[in-house]
Amino acid sequence: MKDYNISGLRTLTVIANIFGIIAAVLGCGVLVYYMRLGWQNEMSAVIAAALYALIALVLVTNIVFCSIIINFVRTTDDITFINNRYILILFSLTAGGLITPYILMKLPNIDIKSTITPRIFISRGYGISALIAGGAALIVFLTQLSIKSGFNIIQENQQNQIIGYTTIGISALILFWGVLNTSLFMGTVAIEKYEQKGFRRGFMNFVSTMNLIFATVTLIYIILASIINIISAIGSLFDRNRGIFASLFNTAYVALTIMMQAFVIFTAFKTIKGIWNSQGVVEYNNYSKLAEKQNSVEMNRN
Repeated sequence: MKDYNISGLRTLTVIANIFGIIAAVLGCGVLVYYMRLGWQNEMSAVIAAALYALIALVLVTNIVFCSIIINFVRTTDDITFINNRYILILFSLTAGGLITPYILMKLPNIDIKSTITPRIFISRGYGISALIAGGAALIVFLTQLSIKSGFNIIQENQQNQIIGYTTIGISALILFWGVLNTSLFMGTVAIEKYEQKGFRRGFMNFVSTMNLIFATVTLIYIILASIINIISAIGSLFDRNRGIFASLFNTAYVALTIMMQAFVIFTAFKTIKGIWNSQGVVEYNNYSKLAEKQNSVEMNRN
């Protein structure tokens, strides 16, 4: 399957994530600059280090997920790309992306079934992200703290001590989760080991379930955000300060917003249902008669 429009969407997806990486790298550069500038001298050393660690965690997570998406798009065929677009959307939304989900939602609106095991693929993605981002956050925190106070958290007040130890604990936990996931789910034999009965399969199921819970929380957040957007859009209809042309334009915008957000909500619900399927199969139904038309055209050609 090779279609010009699909090829264009693949290119746009790669470009969007390249820009995402560039933006995150620039953000990392700004982070390093301000760490060296010392603007936080008025701030507690622990709080400043924790803030830098949080920023590093977000930026590195962005870079990792964008890199995973780019690698997947560049190394798979069109059918695999289409069939697994919603897992890519999950990764993009986890990193705070908006453009990539919008692009991927423009792919052909047909009945599709995921060709990969969501538990394995999602665990790999989250594992790589947690390993690199968690390690980066821990390194940034300890480095910044050593520069300002020589690792001496005890000299801080009780509240700042709690912040410091909590930051170390969370960063270490994220790093450990990354190591665990990559050791279990990376490699070509991961699926074979997952399909074998025994303790290892049970443990892999437990770890992957925790990843699915996080994915589900992310999707629930998307659903709630979409509902809020719909409510906000409907509320804007009651603004009487607009002129007639502005009101007409706003009405069309609200209708489009409702349609788009309804699509997002439906997709998120179907994705939640699919990733919890015992067979690890994600199914997505069509939203229009486009699939029927495409099948009809193919039959007429034959």
